[in-house]
Amino acid sequence: MRHSKVWYSERVQRHVRLTRWGHYGMPVLLFPTAGGDAGEAERMQLIGALWELIESGRIKVYSCDSVWGEALLSRQHSPLHYLPDLDDGWQLDTLRQRMVLMAMGEGQWENPSHTWNMARVLGDKGIPNRVDSWGPTWPHDWPTWRQMLPGYLTEFV
Repeated sequence: MRHSKVWYSERVQRHVRLTRWGHYGMPVLLFPTAGGDAGEAERMQLIGALWELIESGRIKVYSCDSVWGEALLSRQHSPLHYLPDLDDGWQLDTLRQRMVLMAMGEGQWENPSHTWNMARVLGDKGIPNRVDSWGPTWPHDWPTWRQMLPGYLTEFV
């Protein structure tokens, strides 16, 4: 049930891949880790953790190749770099109609202050958001994500 498409992106000046798992349901977009690619979520067993939702048609999952290097060079690798200066208009109107959920652990490789700062910036722009902390035993790593994501998607779809 995997389908991939590759094309040349003028914006990032290289070939990029978009991979989809499933055919029906709410679209879920996963971003790979800094050095990852569109297939990383499957190799790291995140797609397997979501398989029941995919197979039942509740969600279809998309993932793209990482462009972290290009984003880092352009200094826009986080919404915190551009959201504070985003003026009212259709982009903010669209975001204000969404709910941003930021789930995090507080274990190894986590910095909760970044998440709380993002929540503040979103709130200042009138964008509804929620921070869920899973506590200090949950690191910023694949086992945490395999546990968290199916639960949240089950809640929201």
